[in-house]
Amino acid sequence: MQDFIRAITHHFKNNQPFFSYNKPNSNKVITFLQENDQLNYNKELIGKGVVFAPFVSDDFIFFNEKNCEILNCEIDFLPSKFNDYQDKIPSNEVKRFHENLVKEGVQGIEKGWFQKVVLSRKEEVEAQQDEFINYFIKLIQNYKTAFCYCFYHPKVGMWLGATPEQLVKQDVNIISTVALAGTQLS
Repeated sequence: MQDFIRAITHHFKNNQPFFSYNKPNSNKVITFLQENDQLNYNKELIGKGVVFAPFVSDDFIFFNEKNCEILNCEIDFLPSKFNDYQDKIPSNEVKRFHENLVKEGVQGIEKGWFQKVVLSRKEEVEAQQDEFINYFIKLIQNYKTAFCYCFYHPKVGMWLGATPEQLVKQDVNIISTVALAGTQLS
């Protein structure tokens, strides 16, 4: 685990891209470490590696296996310093607002205004970017059945996430995916 922490901390401090992820129900983190800050795109999705794609764009950022060092590390879930972060519990006012938003969404569907709607809320929390590794490990600890990831590229930014949505399913030679919801900057 120390190799993983040391590697992505080094890459972050030196403005070098990396992509780390943890598959559902696994204690392993796989990390692609890129040695330069070049943005590599892969519109054709050819080659082995990891693709990080925005919601609306053809700019599929690609971490090619051939051009990256790949680390496979087991995560130790015991270090107390990673358990010091407290989850922010929404206030009753925030809960009521979201419940009303959901009711309005259901009413909108019933009235035929739209067939499908994705309702979400924006929550701003103060975070220190150099503490990203702690946040990432907390995501893995708290969302063990989710796909957790940490993406960093100095020309794009940093993204941390945990999604219960199945990213890709492979059945022999058939690969399929379902895009259930998406986010984009507002």
